[in-house]
Amino acid sequence: MTTLRDVPKSYGDAARFLNAKDHGKGNVQRAIVANNTVIERTRLGRDGGEFDAFHLLLHGHCVLTWYHDGRIVLDSCGYRTVTTKDRLNRAQSIVRVSSKDHRWYVTNLSTWEVEPFFDGITYVDHGQAIGAFYDTHGGVGQPACGD
Repeated sequence: MTTLRDVPKSYGDAARFLNAKDHGKGNVQRAIVANNTVIERTRLGRDGGEFDAFHLLLHGHCVLTWYHDGRIVLDSCGYRTVTTKDRLNRAQSIVRVSSKDHRWYVTNLSTWEVEPFFDGITYVDHGQAIGAFYDTHGGVGQPACGD
C-alpha cells in the first residue's frame, strides 16, 4: 500500500518508484502514489536524444514535472487548494509552497528567499528559479504532460 510518505521527490525517485511497480522491467507507465494522485512516465525527445520525464498528476492535472537534468516545473493548474499545495511540497525538496491571504508563495529551501508562486515556475536542482515553462509555441504556458 502506497502512503503519502512514498511520494517521489526527484527524477531518480520517480524512476525507481515506477520500476519497482513492475520489478525493473520498465513497462509501467503510470502508478498511483496517493489519493487521486498518479505518477506518469512520458518519453520526450527525438532522433536518438530521447529521455523520460515524470509527471505528478492530481485529479488528472499535471501539477509537477521532473526532468532528467534536475529541473522541476510546478503548476497548480488553476487549482490553488490545500491538497495541490500538499502534493507540490511532498513531491520535491527544493522549495516550500505556502499561502497567506489567498496568495501563494515559494520559499527556496537553500537560501530562504521568498517569491510569489506562478503556474509553470521552473527550478533547477540547486534551487535557482529559471522562470516559467515555455511551451513549444514560445509562450508561457502550463506544462502539459507529454510536452
